[in-house]
Amino acid sequence: MGYKIQRRKINYQAGHIIKKLGDFLLKNKEFFDLFIKIIIDEKKSLMETNVKILVDRFVIAKVIKEEEADIFLKLYFDFQHYEEKGNLLEYIAQKLGPFGLEGRNCDYSCRSNFIYDEKQIGNADFDLIFFNRESAEYYKDCIYIKEDEGEFIECKTDVRTFISEELSHTSQKKLNFIKSVYQSLKANPKCLFFIATFRKNVAIYEDILKKNNYEFISIISGKELLNKV
Repeated sequence: MGYKIQRRKINYQAGHIIKKLGDFLLKNKEFFDLFIKIIIDEKKSLMETNVKILVDRFVIAKVIKEEEADIFLKLYFDFQHYEEKGNLLEYIAQKLGPFGLEGRNCDYSCRSNFIYDEKQIGNADFDLIFFNRESAEYYKDCIYIKEDEGEFIECKTDVRTFISEELSHTSQKKLNFIKSVYQSLKANPKCLFFIATFRKNVAIYEDILKKNNYEFISIISGKELLNKV
């Protein structure tokens, strides 16, 4: 039967902090790893002085070069003044994906709602949807995917804020939206559902998803993102 999604891409200009920091991290794996450590492992100590001390340790250990460390610090502190910080993970996932969809000629749409059998499912959207171009028909405002296949991604900088033993109302609402799309597609194995996060260790959160009957959702961890850089 196929489905429709909104046709939308977000293109950041060359000087935008999301593009500048995102491209820097994607070109410098060691800084990507350091960035994850700062925002996930050390996020309780994000004072400027503490971040500089941590970066200096990496320089002293010769993990990173001092000149590049200065560039990273400038980008990082500029990023801290940017309100929509979640956009960085979306940008990086766009560049690294797809993560499981078969086929080499893939395209994507951002922050797209989902329409099946001419009905919009839920009042939410996916941060990213990857699909095969061969199966797509492009229109002005939407894309018709002729095959029931695709990769649907929700991005959460730290999955810990989204998934916990007691799921919040907001989290349940989003997860139920994802489940509604999954059920609309009749649990087709060619349709993949992911939560992407910078957090490296995600086993506990995958277990929580399974316990709450969201076992069809997999988590793309920070470790997996790093491995694709």
